[in-house]
Amino acid sequence: KAVAPPLPAGGNYKLVVVESPAKARTIQKFLDSNKYVIDSCMGHIRDLPGSAKLVPADLKAQYGKVVGVDPDDDFKALYVVSPGKESV
Repeated sequence: KAVAPPLPAGGNYKLVVVESPAKARTIQKFLDSNKYVIDSCMGHIRDLPGSAKLVPADLKAQYGKVVGVDPDDDFKALYVVSPGKESV
């Protein structure tokens, strides 16, 4: 189970989320720990849908032709929460 990082005193901080714990540790070395909290999400949280079934029903007409992009709107991307990352 993931453990939340300690929060700086005063509650006035910025959260930076990166993919891996190693990246979080490296970035924490460069940022002021009184201003930033660095945490990892263990992979992508959002991504282009991997299949048409992951496209929300109300967006299938717009994004169903090419999974995850709308070729009629300058290839506008649709990002969905990756399976298994809903609680993140």
